Amino acid sequence: MPKPAVQKPKRNKYADNNRLALRIEQSGRPTSSPCDYCLVRGKCCIMSPYANSKKCSTCARRGQVCERSFHTDKEWDDLQREEQKVSADLTEAQKQFLQYSQKMNEAMAKILRLQKHQQFLKDRGGRMLDHDSVVSDRLNEDDPPSLAELSEFDRLAEQQEIR
Repeated sequence: MPKPAVQKPKRNKYADNNRLALRIEQSGRPTSSPCDYCLVRGKCCIMSPYANSKKCSTCARRGQVCERSFHTDKEWDDLQREEQKVSADLTEAQKQFLQYSQKMNEAMAKILRLQKHQQFLKDRGGRMLDHDSVVSDRLNEDDPPSLAELSEFDRLAEQQEIR
């Protein structure tokens, strides 16, 4: 038995075109070079950000081809001026980055130098303490402290601990 033919629902072209136009308006942005239709009528020409999209929202809604004329000399001059401005701004930003980077490198070198010097001073203090301990031990061997002196040392040490 043959299958019955499936009838496709009739397409609502206006609704399809309107949905497409709304999507373009949601994701797109106004262009500096409007299509011929929008230019003549003074409409805002909103293009999709995707490269394959060839229609503005107005032409998509109308279901028509979106045609554009060549760009004017003013548009090309504006583009060139903007490129030069961005190039100058980029060069300035790069100079600032290099200056800050150099200052950071100098500061880091100073930090490392000071840390190394601090460690040297701590090591020196440790060696001085070791030396003084050895000298004190030798002096105590030659002239040992009396019991009275030892008592006085204990009393002074206790006072120091209390403080």
